[in-house]
Amino acid sequence: MHFIESKVMIKTMQTHNANVKIKLNHLLWRSRSRDQDYQFITSPESPSIDGWFPVFNEVFSNCEPGRDPKNIIGKLVVPGDDHQSEFFQFIASYFIDDNYLDSSGRPIKQYLIWFHQGYDISEINKLLADNWGRDFISSSKEIYSSFYDSSDNSKLVQEKYIVVKRSSVDLQKLDFEDIGEIKYGFPAIDLISTQPLYNKIIVIIKKLFEKVVRS
Repeated sequence: MHFIESKVMIKTMQTHNANVKIKLNHLLWRSRSRDQDYQFITSPESPSIDGWFPVFNEVFSNCEPGRDPKNIIGKLVVPGDDHQSEFFQFIASYFIDDNYLDSSGRPIKQYLIWFHQGYDISEINKLLADNWGRDFISSSKEIYSSFYDSSDNSKLVQEKYIVVKRSSVDLQKLDFEDIGEIKYGFPAIDLISTQPLYNKIIVIIKKLFEKVVRS
């Protein structure tokens, strides 16, 4: 019995001490340096889309960062070839970071959207703490500090991933708001298949063509 209990305890400790690897080409990170305004300092290659502001605004709509990090989960739906859509699950975090101040002395707001490909949401609940965003900033201190001081994100571009080291082994259940699906770039209407006016125009063109041919 003691042997079994010891194995369970070791496994539990390993789970609580597990670190999470976040690939920067799966991360949308909006922040700022001391002297330059807010910008996307990393953006995902996967998923690959043209323009991240609509997604960012949808995720963080009406979200004002505070000193306690808040978490959001959801799914980005991206239209693909042959009318097939791709789905990308994400977890987002937003908070005020008192460790970094802008040139006016205001604490910097951090926004993170991580498309956790390779990690199932059930794993995320076990591996991430509520303050995982702060742990991420702390774990990436060397490269972020370089950007913060100089507004140069070349080190961020060169880095492939950040291993997030948890600040506390006391892991509580991850608290989050689920915002469901966000659809990116879907056309509002399909003229060819749904618009009666389009069909009428086609009929008129055909009749005109037939009239020209007969004449």
